[in-house]
Amino acid sequence: MIHLNIGSNLASKYGSKFENISIALNLLIESKIKINKISNFYETPSYPNKNFPNFVNIGLTIDFAGSHHDLLKKIKLIEKKLGRIKTKKK
Repeated sequence: MIHLNIGSNLASKYGSKFENISIALNLLIESKIKINKISNFYETPSYPNKNFPNFVNIGLTIDFAGSHHDLLKKIKLIEKKLGRIKTKKK
């Protein structure tokens, strides 16, 4: 069993923070990642800069038959499909 957390603090071209998470869940399922359990949605302040928009988060338990490297590749691909742009931390 693997624990995975998903969060969004910005709307995207796909919709609201909630819709971003729903799309990510569907993309996980399409990627042959078995979702066993999904938590409720939780809203949390942005950290460490509380001036940024609040996050909406969920927790999942999943099963994945491949390696952790394969799982990370799938997750990074989903992030890219949803338009996430990684920037350097300050």
